[in-house]
Amino acid sequence: MLSASSNSVSMLLRALQESRRLEVLSRPQIMALNNQEGSTFVGQLVPFITRSTPNPLTGQLVNEVEQLEVGLSLLVRPRISPDGLVVMEINATNNRLRPLSEGIPIAVSPTGIPILQPIQDAIHARTVVSAMSGQTVVLSGLITKEENALHRRVPILADIPLLGDLFRYDSVSTRRRELLIIMTPHVVKNRFESEMLKQVESARMNWCLSDVVALHGPAGLRSQSDKAGAAEAETVFPDQLAPDAFMPGEQQAYPQPPEYAPTPALPDGLPLP
Repeated sequence: MLSASSNSVSMLLRALQESRRLEVLSRPQIMALNNQEGSTFVGQLVPFITRSTPNPLTGQLVNEVEQLEVGLSLLVRPRISPDGLVVMEINATNNRLRPLSEGIPIAVSPTGIPILQPIQDAIHARTVVSAMSGQTVVLSGLITKEENALHRRVPILADIPLLGDLFRYDSVSTRRRELLIIMTPHVVKNRFESEMLKQVESARMNWCLSDVVALHGPAGLRSQSDKAGAAEAETVFPDQLAPDAFMPGEQQAYPQPPEYAPTPALPDGLPLP
């Protein structure tokens, strides 16, 4: 900055470097019976204007509002074959709302202010896939990359060689978005497999297990910080999955060979049969 009343010169040099990384991993889970539909939704209910009509008497706008589900929703219908193959009808949706400042005008208020409607970013996958129990399949994917460049400069001075960089501002931003929808079915045939699946899934969560036990009792749940199993989960032994299994510590009775009558002695001199 140059001042006419003094000979002082002030210079400001700003150098900023910023690095961001955002990782959002959603893991909805639903258990459904064979050939029965199951659905789950994790998100928010947002009021969304579907129609605006002016009142003929007052001239004011009357908005019709509906509740819009914004978040992650999953709908699945599994069909299990005798050999363990799972055929799934899947309908997965992941949507979010952009800031209201980036919305589009849908009407004008009586004061002349436009009414903005937020833009909705959504990805929708609807398909039928088959997988074995415990096999992971990829349903859908999306990879986008956006680059924005901003250039500000002082006329004439920015074109001076070497010194021109002091009178210009250049900014380039890159935005990359990756989204995958994957699914892993697990066929639960008996209560032992259900108990093992419950312990595995609950051990992935980080919660205050004592509060859960105080409310619901020993439900067989675990947490990441619970290494000894403070929830008193039921112990499941692999031998229990067999129909003729024995619990540890029990005496297993093995089948005895059949008893045969002793062969009578033969007189001396007779050949053996």
